[in-house]
Amino acid sequence: MKRFIVLVLVALFVVSITVGFGAGFFYSQEEPIRESVVVMKVPAVKSSGDGMIANLTTLVKPGSGQILVNINDLYSGFETQRSAKIASQVASDLTGRRLDDIDIIYTIEADASSIEGPSAGAALTISTIAALRGMQLNQSVTMTGSIKENGNIGPASGIPAKIRVSEEYGAKLFLLPKGQMVSPDLKKREVCDIIGGVNYCKIDYVENASQFEMSVQEVIDVEDAWRYFI
Repeated sequence: MKRFIVLVLVALFVVSITVGFGAGFFYSQEEPIRESVVVMKVPAVKSSGDGMIANLTTLVKPGSGQILVNINDLYSGFETQRSAKIASQVASDLTGRRLDDIDIIYTIEADASSIEGPSAGAALTISTIAALRGMQLNQSVTMTGSIKENGNIGPASGIPAKIRVSEEYGAKLFLLPKGQMVSPDLKKREVCDIIGGVNYCKIDYVENASQFEMSVQEVIDVEDAWRYFI
């Protein structure tokens, strides 16, 4: 009888090890991240008020959870660092990918004053999602907007200048935060017309995003914006 009990216990022990091994095999930890680089064009505004296109490169690689931002090989300020931290966390939440075993490095080629601040937060998030998924983005789309912890896209400044420079760059679609189709940023524009051989000019104001020839679309959150980039 004792021998029978011992044999049963041994059998149960072997079965438990086998089942545990099988469970570990089928439900193993996440596969190591593969190095991925995503390039994105981000509209910005110079200190002069003119728009410019900045180059954002997002690098994701195996690491230890570091999130780094450099602008023209210089460390960025508090607002940009904060935006990058929120962007990476939102991207992690939406993709289901942990960040503790990877490094994310954002490199921005632009005037430091042009990109400093929260307005690139939404773009940082979109580029991070693409990098985590090993995808590339539609380069004919540009966007502006800050990023919130819940994934919503917040307001940005300098909308008319950003739309204009995106149009000059050749973008087909510009995404902006919900409610900013009519921008509070007024910008003077000289409009001239020749009538009867005389050149008449007047000062006009650009305040409505719909006045531009390029398509402009409002987006509420990152998931809303993501579908335009793939």
